[in-house]
Amino acid sequence: MAFTAETQHIRAWVFAFDATHGRLVSDGQALTSPVVKVTGGQSLTRDGKRLAFSGNRSGKWDLWEKSPVDGRETPIAADDYDRLGPRWSPDGTRLAFSRGTAAGRQVMVWSSQSRNEEPLTTMSQKFRGVWDWSPDGKWILVSQSDSDASRAEIWSFPVAARPAAESASRRIASNSTSALWQAHFSPDGRWIAFEAATSSPTAAESTLWVVSASGGPWTRLLEGGH
Repeated sequence: MAFTAETQHIRAWVFAFDATHGRLVSDGQALTSPVVKVTGGQSLTRDGKRLAFSGNRSGKWDLWEKSPVDGRETPIAADDYDRLGPRWSPDGTRLAFSRGTAAGRQVMVWSSQSRNEEPLTTMSQKFRGVWDWSPDGKWILVSQSDSDASRAEIWSFPVAARPAAESASRRIASNSTSALWQAHFSPDGRWIAFEAATSSPTAAESTLWVVSASGGPWTRLLEGGH
């Protein structure tokens, strides 16, 4: 009998980047341990001193915080809840992420000061993936969909309206033929850039758009075909 075996490591990496010329200037450095399969997302604070990442360690889901400065790792939550897409607030004191159980999903906010998490939204069967905070820390951008993820929409949730922020949420962008992902605020908070993904049995396309933070017409940034 002949067979093959594969060992796979999915880790969070950091690369030095020249933003002026749009190119990498280093070979990169792995920040997380090879024993954690980092498939639930990662986020670095703006000062680069704290990394949050979600992954699977020995079959168990955990959310961790790591210092790229001294290499110290600290568990944020290690209770096997499915926590995805951690995103640091602009001041680096809070994390927002999507937490899932058998009963559904909800968006949570964790405080680095109290070390506690609290719900931003109620439990729901809707999928809500967290992408970004507004520069003033008052709004959180999510992709939201029902059972059909190919119709995900961009919504903004007010942090002050927790624990039922969906009751005061705003729909920023939606499209009947595309799933909208990767929403991020501009540094001044006036604009939101996002990806629109469209797929069919014969082709798939991903395009980048920008829209006012209050919603409205989209402006296309790149041609399609990719």
